[in-house]
Amino acid sequence: MVVNEFSEGVAARALRDAVKRIRDHEAGWLAMLREEVPSYDPEENIADDGEETDRMDFIQNEQAHDAQLLLRELFEEFAALTTN
Repeated sequence: MVVNEFSEGVAARALRDAVKRIRDHEAGWLAMLREEVPSYDPEENIADDGEETDRMDFIQNEQAHDAQLLLRELFEEFAALTTN
């Protein structure tokens, strides 16, 4: 693998952007969980049994898929910065 020459500033910006995107992603999903599943406890990662647990499981499954897409995007962006 050939590493492109780029400044530390470019690398730092790319990392800060990635961290912000990950934090925004997590905050958005957490807000959705709290809105859609009022009994959701983020510390314990539980909700009331029944419909709330089912809804929590569904949302968390969607969150996992969305997180996978975000990781793929970040990987592609980092790869483009570091390879020819």
